Parts: sequence; structure tokens; C-alpha cells
Amino acid sequence: MNRITIAVAGFGAVCAGILVLVVLGFAVDAGVDGRSLRNVSEAMTPTLFAGEYFTVHAVTQGATSTLRRGALVTHRFPPDPSKHFVKRIIALPGDTIAMVERRVWINGTVASEPYAWYADTSADPVWDEFHWQDQYLARPSGEEAATYRPSRNNWGPLVVPAGDYFVLGDNRDNSLDSRFWGFITAGDVEGLPKRVYFSRDPKTGHIRWNRLGHVLQ
Repeated sequence: MNRITIAVAGFGAVCAGILVLVVLGFAVDAGVDGRSLRNVSEAMTPTLFAGEYFTVHAVTQGATSTLRRGALVTHRFPPDPSKHFVKRIIALPGDTIAMVERRVWINGTVASEPYAWYADTSADPVWDEFHWQDQYLARPSGEEAATYRPSRNNWGPLVVPAGDYFVLGDNRDNSLDSRFWGFITAGDVEGLPKRVYFSRDPKTGHIRWNRLGHVLQ
């Protein structure tokens, strides 16, 4: 799963975050619509941890030049636009994308993904949700289409439609992303995550002081 919630941090949390940023000389970017964004899942670990508040630069509608491969984005969840996710753009309109034994291939070339993280190396589960991919297979024969059995670590090749983008979480073994529910459009994108301004471990309650001011990339 991967969710971010639009939330107002507690007074103490905000003060602590701002104080540390000022001491370190960082400028705090404005969040989307002036709101704080809080990550509540582990789907972007280790880039963005659960319990982190981060700033976002809003994306102007139509400014697709900022939607490049590897860019972090916050976006509306297509099956339920009331929910907001944070993911990484992996493939652009017109790209052919596949995953083979966890390695992402873009247009026939293995992608360099230093941000990708794998927590579970012992399994490759198959989910029925993946079969939305059937209609986007790249030039399949009749037999290939009939026997296509996509799994978490092996799927494609898929052709990304014009105007659409394929996104993944950095925690590839624990992320609800395009593998499950399909592409996003430029209109789904709300902003570009920029900097962590407060981080608290939701399990222990400890503040992650070394993460305050961390630039997201």
C-alpha cells in the first residue's frame, strides 16, 4: 500500500522541524496549496519513510516537461481520486516497459535505478489485479496474450499510451502502484516532493533528527 495524507502537523512537531531547518540554513518550500503532506506508508522506503512530513512544489497543469523518468510525484489515486499517493515516474508516454527478475527495462535497455529497494527476495506473487496489463502488451501473439501471467517481479513488455505515465514505489516489494491499477495521466499529478521538514517514527515515536531538511530525489 502507499498513501499520503494531507494533514496539519502538531504544533510541537512543526516548531521542532522549523527550528532545525533554520539552524541548518535550509529554506522551507511551500506545500501544495499551503498544506503539509505526510507520508503514512512504507512504499517509498528508503527514499521517504512513514511518518515524514515533506514540502511539495505544485505542478502547473500542462507543464509536462517536469514529468521526467525518475521524478518523484504526488498524485491522485486513479481508482479513488480522494486519495493522494507519492510515487516515482518510471516510464513516459510511448515507452515500452517491462520487469524481468526485478530489473526494469525501458525501450529494450535495463534502467539504472539506484533508488529501488527490495525487502522480500524469496517470493514473486501473482495477483489478479495485474491483468489490466493484458490490453497494453507490446505486439503479443495470440498465444502470448492467452498465456500472459504477470507477477510482482516479472511482467510486460507494456506500451505506455500517449499522455500516460507508469509509476512505481521505491520499495518494490511493498507498494501499491501502476503494476496493480494502471497508468496515471499528467492531470493526476499534483506536485513534486522536495524536502523532508519533519520525521517521526510512527512505531517508536522517536524523531529522526538526521532526516530533517533531507532533500528528496
